[in-house]
Amino acid sequence: MLSLADFRVGDHLVQPSLGQIVNGDEPVHVEPRSIEVLVALAERNGEVWPKTELIRAVWGEAYVSDEVLTHAIWDLRKAFGDDAGHPRYIQTIPKRGYRLIAPVEPVEPEPDLAARPNRWSLLGGSAVLLVALLALVLSLRQDGDPPTTARTTNYDLVVVSSADRGAAPGLVTQFDDALSRLAGTHGMSVRVGPSCPEPSLSADYCLRTAVHADRTRHQASAQLIDLATGELVWSPPLSDFDDAAGAIAAGEELGELTAAYFEALDMRFFTDRDIEPWFEVSRHDVRAVRDFLAGAEYVYRHEVGGRGPLDLAAARDPDFIAPRVWRIQTLSSEREQELLDRYLADLDRLEADAHPFERAMIFWGRAAARGDVPRQIRHLDAALHIEPGNRPVTAMLGTIYLYSGDAERAWQLLEPLAKERWEFLGLYAPAGRAGLLAGQLERAEEILELALELTPVDPEVLALLELLAIYRGDPSAAQEYRRQLQLRIELIRPEPFDFDRTPYVELLAAAARSEGRAEIADELQRSTVVVAAGSAQNR
Repeated sequence: MLSLADFRVGDHLVQPSLGQIVNGDEPVHVEPRSIEVLVALAERNGEVWPKTELIRAVWGEAYVSDEVLTHAIWDLRKAFGDDAGHPRYIQTIPKRGYRLIAPVEPVEPEPDLAARPNRWSLLGGSAVLLVALLALVLSLRQDGDPPTTARTTNYDLVVVSSADRGAAPGLVTQFDDALSRLAGTHGMSVRVGPSCPEPSLSADYCLRTAVHADRTRHQASAQLIDLATGELVWSPPLSDFDDAAGAIAAGEELGELTAAYFEALDMRFFTDRDIEPWFEVSRHDVRAVRDFLAGAEYVYRHEVGGRGPLDLAAARDPDFIAPRVWRIQTLSSEREQELLDRYLADLDRLEADAHPFERAMIFWGRAAARGDVPRQIRHLDAALHIEPGNRPVTAMLGTIYLYSGDAERAWQLLEPLAKERWEFLGLYAPAGRAGLLAGQLERAEEILELALELTPVDPEVLALLELLAIYRGDPSAAQEYRRQLQLRIELIRPEPFDFDRTPYVELLAAAARSEGRAEIADELQRSTVVVAAGSAQNR
C-alpha cells in the first residue's frame, strides 16, 4: 500500500487504513486495490497517470490485465457518485490513463483506535460467541472482491450459537471467535442471545448458528430469521472443518456472507419485481448476488456495461446463470470472444437445472451471440409468457423489433415503459426512434425530450431532436441541438458517432412535403451530414 494517511478529495473524506470513502456521515467501503489506486491518483493530483504505470504502482510486477484497473476506477466512481461522462472526481484521458481532478487536502490523523481497551466479553459456554463490533471484514477480503453500496439502514442482529455434545470445544470456540470478528461489520449492531427473541421491535434479525460433529469432521450451519415475520430468509452453505485453521476459515466465511447479505439487502434491486426472477439468495453465493445487483444497477444507470461486477458475480458462483446471460450482448459487441465462449459453455452446462425463465433467457443468449434475430424474438416472447410484464425483457424485445425493422411492434412495447417513466436510461432513445418511424411524431418528441432530461449528452437523442426542430420550423432550437451534439462528440465521445439519420430525414421530409412545406423538406435533406466524430487525437 502507498500512504495510509487520511485525506480529502473534494467533499469526501478518504480513510485508506479503513478502506472507505466518507460523504458526510455515510461511509462507503471500497476494495483495497481501489483505495491504493485512489492514493496513487491523489499523490499526483491533476497529473495523468498512464495506465501501465498506474497498474505497476499498485499491482507491482504481477501480470494483470487492464480490466483490474478499469474495475478499480469503476469502484471509486461508484463510491464518489461520479459520472464518467461528466466527471467531477476522476477523469478518463482516452488512450492514456486517468487523473484526479477534484482538489486533494491532507487531514490531521485521528487518535490511534488500536490503543483503546478491548471491550470483548466472555459470556460462558464452549459455543457462546465472542461478539465485538469490529470493522475487519475489509482488511480480510481478498483482492477482487466486489464493490458494495453505502448502508442506508442499521440492523440489530441477535446471534445464537449451539453445538453438538461431540463437537470439539476448541474448534467450536475458534469458529465462534472468527465469526465474531466479522459479524459486526457493515454497521450492524450485534449481540449474543440464548435464543431468537419473539417477533418484536427489540431486534431485526436473528442469526442462529450450530456446529455438528460427525466423527472427526465438524459441519457448521446458519439460519437467518427475520424477526418481524418469524420467517427463515436465508441459510448459507458453509464449509466443513476438522482443525483450527478450518474452523477459523468457516467462521470468517459466515461473517463475510452475513455482511454480504445485508449489503445486498440494502441494494435497490434486492426486491425489484423485474430483477427478482434472475436470482434466489438461498440458491447462490450471496456475495455473487450482491455483485450481480451492482451490475444490474450499473446497466440501468449507464445503459450498457456493468462488466466488472457481473464478471465478478460469475467468477464467484460457477452456477449463477444471471450474470452470464446479462453479459452476452455486451461481450458480443466488445469482441471478447474467449470470455463469450466460456460463458456460453457455462450456460450449456447449467441449462438442465435452470428454471423455465432462466432457460428461455439462456436460449436468447445463444441466439444473441449468433446474431439470430428471429430466435431472439421467439425466446424473449417465451420469457415474457413466463414472467409477464418483466420490463428489462420487454425493453430488449422492443429494441430488437426496432432494429429488425418492425417499428410498430417496437412502439407498442416501448411506449408504455416510457409513459410510466421507467428508470432504465437505455429505453428512451429506442422508444423515441420507434415513435418517429411509427409516425407518432408528437409523442416521440416528448419521449426524446424526456430522454434529453435524463441523459443530456445522448448523441442519438440530440440528432433526432435537431431533425424534429427543423421539421417544426424552429431553426434556433435545431441549431442549439446541433451545437450540443458537436460538443458531445468532440469533448466526450472519442469513438466515431455513426448514427444513420437517413430514415428519419426521409420520413420527416415526406411529411413536410405532404403538408406543402417544401422548404422544410429541403432543409431536412441538407441536414443528413452530421458533424464528424472527434479528430484523430481524440480517438
